[in-house]
Amino acid sequence: MALSSLLLTPEKAKIKIYDPPTSGSSTDELTCMFRPNKITHTKGSTWTATPGAQKEVPISKYGGGQPQKWTLELFFDTTDTGDDVRTKYINKLMKLVKQGSGKEPPACEFTWGSITTGKCYVESLSVNYTLFLPSGKPIRAEVSGLTFVEYNPTPPAGSSPTNPTSRSEARETWVVREGERLDWIAYQVYKDPAAWRHIARTNDLTDPGDLRPGQILKLVPRP
Repeated sequence: MALSSLLLTPEKAKIKIYDPPTSGSSTDELTCMFRPNKITHTKGSTWTATPGAQKEVPISKYGGGQPQKWTLELFFDTTDTGDDVRTKYINKLMKLVKQGSGKEPPACEFTWGSITTGKCYVESLSVNYTLFLPSGKPIRAEVSGLTFVEYNPTPPAGSSPTNPTSRSEARETWVVREGERLDWIAYQVYKDPAAWRHIARTNDLTDPGDLRPGQILKLVPRP
């Protein structure tokens, strides 16, 4: 098949759903036709600026990272079966932006080929219905502005999950995700970006900047 045809052919993608959010494996899946136009991947950090020797140029110190975000478009179609696209797909997607007051958001994970967001929650989405049966039943929908935000659910009491973000005690392991730096990981685990040296020594890292997605780091209490 020509490259031009491959680029124009929608590919299947999946949204894995975790209910409860702390589930180790997905409890449901939403399969869709993904239109590979664009994925916007963003990552922010918190920096604290303090006056330096040069009054016009403050000294900035790292204060921790912000969650990664992925924004994209999805395409859903039921023309082959005539099913209501809302019942088969959209209603399940809408549930990912609903939750009771004070509760953690529903957890999910977007995957498409080699691209994966890791465990996230859905921050926002917009649905356009573009094809209908004579009865008015929608059979095609385009979802735009679908934003997945990286997060780690609060673990059940007594458990020790990986990748802690809101608790300071050291855990056993950390699975590196794309874009993560050792000082950022150190802040998430020990609330001190300078603790990257401790993590580097624990894992015999000769080049702290050479982290790869999927790499497993051992985490032990600081002396």
